[in-house]
Amino acid sequence: MYHISFQIFYNTKIKTNFLFITMTDNQISSPVKEIPDCWQDDKRMNVLFLPFKKREINPVDYDSKMKFWNNVIMQWCLENNRAILTLSNMKNSFKRKGRVPSCLDTVIEELLRNGDLKTKNDFLNTIPPETSWTGWAKNSIKTPFIWSFSKLKEALVEIDVNEVQYVYLGYLKEKSKSILSVERKSEKSLYTIDDLRKLIEPPDCTIETAELILHWLKLNGKATSCIIDNHELIKFTISTTADRNITDREIAEFKLIKSKKSLMQSVNVLEKEKEKALNEAKEYLSKGMRQAAKSSLRKKKALDECIIKRITTMDNLDLLITRMRDTHSDAEVFDSYKTGLAALKTTFKETGLTEDNVMDTMNDLEEINEMQDEIQNALAHQLQPNNDEDLEEELSSILTNAKLEEELKLPDVPSLDIEEEKIKIRKVEPIKFATVDS
Repeated sequence: MYHISFQIFYNTKIKTNFLFITMTDNQISSPVKEIPDCWQDDKRMNVLFLPFKKREINPVDYDSKMKFWNNVIMQWCLENNRAILTLSNMKNSFKRKGRVPSCLDTVIEELLRNGDLKTKNDFLNTIPPETSWTGWAKNSIKTPFIWSFSKLKEALVEIDVNEVQYVYLGYLKEKSKSILSVERKSEKSLYTIDDLRKLIEPPDCTIETAELILHWLKLNGKATSCIIDNHELIKFTISTTADRNITDREIAEFKLIKSKKSLMQSVNVLEKEKEKALNEAKEYLSKGMRQAAKSSLRKKKALDECIIKRITTMDNLDLLITRMRDTHSDAEVFDSYKTGLAALKTTFKETGLTEDNVMDTMNDLEEINEMQDEIQNALAHQLQPNNDEDLEEELSSILTNAKLEEELKLPDVPSLDIEEEKIKIRKVEPIKFATVDS
């Protein structure tokens, strides 16, 4: 049995919280909740904390050690809901028995080489792909300029290696998958950055982390955004190019929904003020202050009228939103009709299918069927005619002869043994005659 205690530390340089898990009862503190099996093994952890040797010496051990640190870093980022790493906070987070890993610089170099890690500046300077030739031309000029400027800045300004910020792309991939799976179940078309933060599990990431996730989605063609009224509107997209741009209809619908929410909040505030005015009127009336009570009732009545107007406006907004969505749905159906009609016409044209061709084919088919019947009848015609009269006479003659033979047929001659008959006659007793006395 062991107990887990949670400690929250605040880093003033990068303004974030870190979660450390402390184990008691002979358990060693771990930077992640899911403690690796080898974390309690001093001998194994001593090897994992030592600097890396050259991979050529022992590739298996090198890869195993690198995989361990990569998994721990990934788990640490997911549990702390962070995409940004520095060598400094990694050393502080992965301490074990007060000992700092001596191999993290090599881990960072390897992750950078494999593309699992990028410096924050390089990541943000990567421009999302454009769907138009104009955007592509702008990016072709802008990207090399930004890269040259960043390299010049690195050469002129002394940088503390321990404080360089890196973006862990594995975290961005996992969170992006989670966001897209949740977004598919939603009916919303546009989101704000605060809405995006609510889609991230757990929903407590910083605005900076949410912006990094959004940038990753843009780089992979899964999201696009635009600035409207000083607010960045985000649209999650599928792979088709037609759905990438934010349309005027979607912006209008977003504004209507936003206005409706604002009116709803206003109605809630007015309802509370109306309830307060009613309670004040009751209180004044209980004290015999009728004029003050009337004043509170007038205020309540004015608030009622204001609430009714706002609710009516909300109903109008709902009706307008519904009609916009219906119109969009009708337009999609109409486009489907046009697409189906065009496909049908193309099929008729490619196959040569017309009414005249069909009638000609059916007539030809009928003629062919008649011709086939005539051919079959001709093939079934007997080459030698039958003489049925001769056959009938021959059959009658056969029947007549058969009847005569039956009439003249004598019984069979019995086949008796003569000797046996003689013996039987001898054995016959003589006939006795009775005598009459005279």
